[in-house]
Amino acid sequence: MAAAALLAAGGLGAGCGSSSHGSSSAARSGPAPSSGAASFVLGRWHGQLHQRGRAPFDISVTVGSLTDRAANPVRYTGINCGGHWTYLGASGQTVRFREVIDSGQSKTCKGVGAVSVTRAGAGLRYEFRGGGVVSRGLLSRG
Repeated sequence: MAAAALLAAGGLGAGCGSSSHGSSSAARSGPAPSSGAASFVLGRWHGQLHQRGRAPFDISVTVGSLTDRAANPVRYTGINCGGHWTYLGASGQTVRFREVIDSGQSKTCKGVGAVSVTRAGAGLRYEFRGGGVVSRGLLSRG
């Protein structure tokens, strides 16, 4: 998702997760959200992410819907990957998404992972896990 860095062998960038040749990008919607519990994540977000062994990189994501993944594009600049988030559910102040990377400079950008965002004041604490990779950062509106 965010400055030109080569993907390390065996570890793909945040949001680039693990290779997922059998994943379906046709699924457009997740479970119906429960009574607006996760509505605080709706909007445009940006931030800087950190991952072991890689320079910090940027993320920009729009969470436009909790039912339509097409309304939730994510872009990581620097590692030049992009994809979509599918809402999985919420628990307290944490909202979970499935991330599918479907665009990027190289074939290794394609993958799947789990994103969780937790309310942190006016922002969100971000964490990605997939393919042995963990990325973290803080997101701000805008």
